Amino acid sequence: PGYASGTAGAVETGVSVTLTVERLSQGRANGRAVVTIDAVGPLQVLSHWHAPQAWQTAAALLSRGNIVKRIANRVGITMNGTGSANFTADQPAFAIAADESANAAIARLFSVESSFLIGGTDLKYKNPAAADAANWNYGGSANHPITELSIADAPAADNWVRLQGPDRYADASTNAEVYQFGPRLTIVRSLDATTDAKANAYAANALRRRVVLDEQGSLSCPLDAGAELFDVLAITDSGLGLTARKARIIALSWQFQRGPAGKARYDATYKLGGL
Repeated sequence: PGYASGTAGAVETGVSVTLTVERLSQGRANGRAVVTIDAVGPLQVLSHWHAPQAWQTAAALLSRGNIVKRIANRVGITMNGTGSANFTADQPAFAIAADESANAAIARLFSVESSFLIGGTDLKYKNPAAADAANWNYGGSANHPITELSIADAPAADNWVRLQGPDRYADASTNAEVYQFGPRLTIVRSLDATTDAKANAYAANALRRRVVLDEQGSLSCPLDAGAELFDVLAITDSGLGLTARKARIIALSWQFQRGPAGKARYDATYKLGGL
């Protein structure tokens, strides 16, 4: 998906997605033969793979990032990019149980990590920072148009994370929300939190994940082929009193429809999260 917006009308494309065909269905609709293709991307493939036997690595052997890559490679998926500093430096003891899915194992590795995994042609990391500038401007004069917009203001599901290690714990909280709405505690456990520095970093990372993934509304628009997961939008809507209100894309979908006279239509819908 993209635009004929390059030099002399050359096609420019956005995110490329490599999918694996899982099912072909043949049928008939409106007097025409129809083939429906069901396909999955890298993240879905991870959930389909289950470990045939238990596997473990001792501490100080493999970094958290290298363990993720090892699991992905077993599934047949390549990885690109870099996570946060602790994702590269941490070398935890880690075990995968027999029959555990690759998706579940990787989720445990990311539970105390501030970067996120994104599927496309392969898997890559993205480490969003609270101070990230807006990648795209929506609404208002000369900005990308908005078809539908919904903005929600609600307390976060979790505003206080307690990280428990084998012999210590550390807390991280969004204090303003705790004072306003009361404590909403969640416990995260990590046997790798063997020092105060690790416990504090893991608590902050676990809270950071929850801040980013806190759903704050949705936005629909004509397709912006360049927009990616965890990009930051600046949203302006005078009717809602919004001027460059920032939000992050935490889920996106593309829709394509053929139109009359050979005209096609692309639309995108974003689920909005926190910074």
